[in-house]
Amino acid sequence: MLFRSTILESSGSTPRGKGKMIVLSDGSTFGTIGGGVVEARVVSEAVKAMEFDRSVILDYSLDYGHGRESLDMVCGGAMKVFVEAFCGKPRLVVVGGGHVGYQIAKMAALVGYRVAVVDHRPDYATAERLPMARELYVDDDMAKALAAAPVDASTCVVVSTSAHASDELAVRYFIGKDLRYLGVLGSRRKVRLMLERLRSEGVPEERLARLRAPIGLDLGAETPEEIAVSVVAEIMAAMTGRDAAPLSGRDGELVVVRGAGDLATGVIVRLKAAGFRVVALEIAQPTAIRRTVSLSDA
Repeated sequence: MLFRSTILESSGSTPRGKGKMIVLSDGSTFGTIGGGVVEARVVSEAVKAMEFDRSVILDYSLDYGHGRESLDMVCGGAMKVFVEAFCGKPRLVVVGGGHVGYQIAKMAALVGYRVAVVDHRPDYATAERLPMARELYVDDDMAKALAAAPVDASTCVVVSTSAHASDELAVRYFIGKDLRYLGVLGSRRKVRLMLERLRSEGVPEERLARLRAPIGLDLGAETPEEIAVSVVAEIMAAMTGRDAAPLSGRDGELVVVRGAGDLATGVIVRLKAAGFRVVALEIAQPTAIRRTVSLSDA
């Protein structure tokens, strides 16, 4: 994962008026926006922003002032820097670090997700046992552990605790939040009973519809490792908008082009050359003028 830092504006005396810099997840950089205190602060903020895959705009006054945006610099000018996220995978919160949760966290980290684990067993959910987790939220009270884990609209959450009660507790906690993905591991009967209880308590259907349950692609998975493959594969498909169907037998993705005039024809030709299947929609009496170089009469 990387962030591109670009100077948007500068005024007065500043290290640089223009410049770009790449910041990697380990804090290493390529390029410069002027060096010194301001560059170090931008690198620090970029590394923090990676936790949520979130672009930020930073405003700094280089004036030794006392405000939040003031830096210990004597230049006296001001800089605005856009820190833009690239190549990032979503953050995945795994609730439950048991046998299956462990393997889901391990598989997700292997393919580039930033993993956080939530659990109620302090002696079990440790950094030594879960080295793939960048964040651990552990408390004897599962409700407190859940509340400590930050989430936002870009976060994926998988619920796979050691008991039905804690699974339902986690689902109740997350069902009202805006998440990118929310899924719970379990049998169809367990899921049906959970949904019935939530409906009886007045949880809106639109919220329940966001819950994926049971989760995982139908791969015939049985072992924790196999289940982890099926779950992470489903998350990947959901994040990319794919249907997770086999690639064999496919002849490129289908693109619908509304209109088949001269400009649309150019688009169609390029799409076809790139390997897409294309269908064009056109009215019965096309209005295209340059008929000799368009598909509108086809």
